[in-house]
Amino acid sequence: MAEEEGRWFATKDKTATMGKPTKSEEAELRSLYSENGLAVVEEVYRLFLERPRGLDGLTQRWAWFLNEAPDRLASAKENVRKASPEYKAEEKRRQAAYVDSLGGPLAQPGKPVNEGALEEFLKTK
Repeated sequence: MAEEEGRWFATKDKTATMGKPTKSEEAELRSLYSENGLAVVEEVYRLFLERPRGLDGLTQRWAWFLNEAPDRLASAKENVRKASPEYKAEEKRRQAAYVDSLGGPLAQPGKPVNEGALEEFLKTK
């Protein structure tokens, strides 16, 4: 783990929003990073910022973040997975195979599928 990545929480924008973590919070933040990777931890952070109760009134924001992080990990991992180029390519392949299996006006062998029409078509199924 690179030192700068291990300190993903020490950027100016994060400390301006969350404050400086305590030593024990910093150790937990590093552990969260080493167990889940930067993309997942950044997504957990984004989800925390969008929490329904907001951040107003939280005096120990990093402590709250660490307390709520386990509840957000599954969603964060799923969001990161779905944002990956591999997932998007596989999803396009699955959609094209589905349309091919149905036949009809969108399935024309040898021609690329119009993605806008594909999405509209899939909404009706």
